[in-house]
Amino acid sequence: MTPEAAALIETANDANLGPIPGYGSDEWNALAQYDPRRAAAFALAAEAWRAESSPERIAERARAEIRVARRAWLRDIADAFLAGQESVRDASLQVGATLDMAQVVSEIGDVDRARRHRLAMLQSRPNDFLGRDTA
Repeated sequence: MTPEAAALIETANDANLGPIPGYGSDEWNALAQYDPRRAAAFALAAEAWRAESSPERIAERARAEIRVARRAWLRDIADAFLAGQESVRDASLQVGATLDMAQVVSEIGDVDRARRHRLAMLQSRPNDFLGRDTA
């Protein structure tokens, strides 16, 4: 606090006129123009503004805002990761169900598949060599 502000506040307190109202409040507006509490309220408000606008206080507020933003960002990342995990889990369950169904179908079709394979082996294909030309 500056010595000038301290002197104004001390003068108001020494006058024993009552508490110093907040600057700009209805109580402050009701004070007489030369009431020492009026100047003391102004000095308190100016000192509060000066303290809040100091580089140290500004840096402290910026660090606090960065901490809050970082926590929110990490929370968003965690939520996105969990949503991704759920999507992967759901997809793997669908793949698993599809593979199970494919296995059932292949077990049913094993007999038919073997039979189809034997028949396919007996059929001739284009460009197969069937033996010596008879012509």
